[in-house]
Amino acid sequence: IRMDPQPGAPVVWGKMVVKIRKADFMLIEQNYYSEKGTLMKALHFSNYKTIDGHPYPMLWKMESVTKGGNTTTIALKTISFNNAIPAETFTEDHLRK
Repeated sequence: IRMDPQPGAPVVWGKMVVKIRKADFMLIEQNYYSEKGTLMKALHFSNYKTIDGHPYPMLWKMESVTKGGNTTTIALKTISFNNAIPAETFTEDHLRK
């Protein structure tokens, strides 16, 4: 899936390209390009587990393509879905805290 910004929009990336698995629409990779079309960063997803009936990537690795392959890794230990969130969490006063 290629995502291009609206003309004139104040954006960081010239475009983003997301690769997904056809069978289950699972994220595989997300690439970030400069406005000149140069690949700058690549976010790789792996270690898929089914959590609460949802397949989800438990390992995320962001690679800086232009900075010699520097990486940041997020390894999720647990995750849950469909948790009750109190309505007051989204009030303007609460969000200002």
